Amino acid sequence: MRVVFPVLVILLLALAACSDDNGKTPDQGPADQGPAACTAKAQLPANGAVGDFNQQKAPDLAANLTDLTALIDGGSEKYTQGGKFVCMAWVKYASGTKAHTLEAWLFDQTDASGAEGAYTNTKNPDDQNLSPVIGDAARGHENAISDIYQADMRKGQYLIRVIADKVAGKDDAVAMLIAIAGIIK
Repeated sequence: MRVVFPVLVILLLALAACSDDNGKTPDQGPADQGPAACTAKAQLPANGAVGDFNQQKAPDLAANLTDLTALIDGGSEKYTQGGKFVCMAWVKYASGTKAHTLEAWLFDQTDASGAEGAYTNTKNPDDQNLSPVIGDAARGHENAISDIYQADMRKGQYLIRVIADKVAGKDDAVAMLIAIAGIIK
């Protein structure tokens, strides 16, 4: 009995430390709704939606801040400022005919203002606006040193990043953004 009581007190104190003022854990929505639903995975293009690019495995999901930090391994705070992060889906696509791969990162940022904030926080000095505009805003840049092309878009509550592992994949990265913009309603 003596050992059980101190352990119970420690567990209750630990639980209280993990909740906010409303008694809900940080990964929950309003107190009566429980965890927010992740819709990012549903916005990923199907196999063959862009040329012959197919998903290499099931998408990785980050359904909370801890998962996001583990998946991105640095820089996750750019997507979570303002508390607008809901979830993220990440998947790599490969082609049977092209030497480059594409990575699609989709962030559900709660609403359009959350997507705008994350879009602003992830700006690169080399970014150039894509024209015509894809989604609500789109930009991209080449990184000749690492031989990649990165394109970002925001549409509604989503921030999307597509990375081609070769600069030569620029057109496919933009085509992937267009495919995703067509899926997001």
